Amino acid sequence: MVPMSDKKRKVKQLNVMTYIWQFFAAYLIFNILFDMLLDNFDTLENFSETFSVLLALPTPVILSVFEQANAITQLEQRLASYNSNIMMTEDQIRLLKKEEDKEALEDATDKLYQYKVSYNEAIEAYNNAINLLPFKFFKHILGHKEKSYFSDFDF
Repeated sequence: MVPMSDKKRKVKQLNVMTYIWQFFAAYLIFNILFDMLLDNFDTLENFSETFSVLLALPTPVILSVFEQANAITQLEQRLASYNSNIMMTEDQIRLLKKEEDKEALEDATDKLYQYKVSYNEAIEAYNNAINLLPFKFFKHILGHKEKSYFSDFDF
C-alpha cells in the first residue's frame, strides 16, 4: 500500500466577514500612511480618506486571489508528483510482466491503483479550487483550465 501522508490543503473562498475585516484593516493602514505622507498639504485634506477607500476596496479580493493561486499551485505540484509516480509505476509493471514476478506485479498494480485514486482526488480539489470566487474570474487570464480524471483503471 502507498502511504498518502501529504497534507490536503483546503482552498478558501472569500467570505463577507473576511472581506469586511480585511477592507477595514487596509483602509486604516492606507489612511494612516496617507495622513503621514500628506500632512503638510492642506489642499489634499480629503484626498487621503478617499484614496484610502479606493485602495482598500480591492485589497481583500487581491489577497484572496493570491492565497487561492498559492493553494492551486500546491495542488498542481501534487498532481505533477502523482503523474510522475503513475508513469514510473506503469513502467515498473511493464518490466514485471516480462519477468513474470506475480507478487511484485500485484504490489505494483495496487500501488498504481492508489496513485490513480489520489490523482483523481487531487484533480477534484484542483477543479473545485479554480472555480471558487474570486479566482474564478481570473482563471482564464492565468491559464487555468479544468483537468480530466483518470478513467483508465485497467492494468
